[in-house]
Amino acid sequence: MATPKKTTELDAVTSLNDADLLYVVTDVSTVPLSKKITIANVKTSINAGDLYLDQTTPQTIINGTPIFNVGIKANAITEINLNTVSAPASLTGTALRIVGADNSPVRIGMSSFGTGGMNAFACRHARNTAASPQAVQNGDQLFSLEGWGYGATDYCVSAKVMVRGYAAETWTDSAQGSKGSIWSTPIGSIVPSEILKWSDVGVINIPNLTASKVVFTDASKNLTSTGIGTSAQFIKGDGSLDSSTYLTSVTAHNLLSTTHGDTTADTVVRGDIITGQGATPKWARLAFPASPTGKVLIASATDIGWSASALGTAAYTASTAYAAALSGTINEIAYFNSATTIASLAVATYPSLTELSYVKGVTSAIQTQIGDKAPSANPTFTGTVILPKTIEIQDTSADHQYVLAVSELTADRTITLPLLTGNDTFVFQAHTQTLTNKRITKRVTTTTDDATAVIDIDTCDVYELSAVANATEFTTTGTPTDGQTLMVRIKDAGAAKALTWTGFTAIGVTLPTTTVAGKWHYVGCVYNLASTAWHCIAVGVQA
Repeated sequence: MATPKKTTELDAVTSLNDADLLYVVTDVSTVPLSKKITIANVKTSINAGDLYLDQTTPQTIINGTPIFNVGIKANAITEINLNTVSAPASLTGTALRIVGADNSPVRIGMSSFGTGGMNAFACRHARNTAASPQAVQNGDQLFSLEGWGYGATDYCVSAKVMVRGYAAETWTDSAQGSKGSIWSTPIGSIVPSEILKWSDVGVINIPNLTASKVVFTDASKNLTSTGIGTSAQFIKGDGSLDSSTYLTSVTAHNLLSTTHGDTTADTVVRGDIITGQGATPKWARLAFPASPTGKVLIASATDIGWSASALGTAAYTASTAYAAALSGTINEIAYFNSATTIASLAVATYPSLTELSYVKGVTSAIQTQIGDKAPSANPTFTGTVILPKTIEIQDTSADHQYVLAVSELTADRTITLPLLTGNDTFVFQAHTQTLTNKRITKRVTTTTDDATAVIDIDTCDVYELSAVANATEFTTTGTPTDGQTLMVRIKDAGAAKALTWTGFTAIGVTLPTTTVAGKWHYVGCVYNLASTAWHCIAVGVQA
């Protein structure tokens, strides 16, 4: 191998041979690009056989075009940058930094061969210092494989998903137990939590499960847990849950078997029941007795069987013993209460037997019978009477009806009838009637000034401008009726203003074209449907 040239020789280099291996401080135009390596600093002395780069900042290795940056220096970050921009700020403690190109994966490729070959990332840890290492203690972290990411404005400040290995004891040369855990960060949070851990002997712990519960997969194939004992569901043979049965720790055995401590084996025939108690239960068939009349199946102190003696004559009579099991009041209707005991319904709420006797003799056509009855004459109502939405009132000859209907309201409305001093009739909108002693309040529209005074005659009988400050044009809108009247009254703001009347026709009068300063003006009009015009028949000005 060629011997690298020393610093004192570099300044004199004017050409390179193919076998030369040296540091180039100043670019030499005659040197091929494949031979050029530009570095920042060179050792002050170079010994034969030395071959290294000693620099402060990453430099560029050129092979035709720049392809990546590399920097190698003791106590500095070593960087391989496949991108065209500077690498992001390094994490604390970074020794090697690799930056990938945009939209391309970054891989560290390792290949091994032969039966003993393997590829591995080896992480070693010791307490104290590199010069004087000491044993790791229980819980010391041996390695951490971490995932970091970029948020809205910057990279996260700590890892958000991790796989970690720990010492499970204080290590010696013959005891080196280990354990591990997996961490992740919940959605909507920035704080990672431990989601799974394993012990030195492979015991798996999942923190989000509930202690002392049965673990199974739910409908989404996620691990979950359910309780054991009186608050649990039973896991059936097919793996599904049966909410009607509780899961308990039992030993399978035959009912009434010697395994269960019973004295009689479980020889049983369909229809048998368990009789006896204590140490002598057994399966037995209780066939009907030869003479079943008057017998019932009852339990004694030690067994069950058919018996008639317990009933006696009381089974067929309303004796005091049986009546004591009932409650109620004479002449009231009986019913079953919430305890399925016969009781009576209080007459304060329900009819008595005497009241029910009043309907004796009615038939299934009771509705017709009631309908045939004439209504009470002059009934008196108390409280609030609610009538149906439609009411029909017969006319004098009973061949037609007045049908009273209603409209939909947004709230209750009250109609108050006046205190009449004599007979009177209602006034209807389309019915021709003569009104006496009635006052109709004029609909008055008032404003101070409006240069384009549009009078809505559907809502206005009197139109007033009280302080006209501009030349004003009067027009109308709406649908007037024949003979409808309209009064216009005007007063300027202290200076005479021009007036224009569009759609108005003067009849026997002259419409004012300019106001008299500070004076009220009146113009009286009547609508003429035949000429479809407002006829102005009266004009007055304040003296």
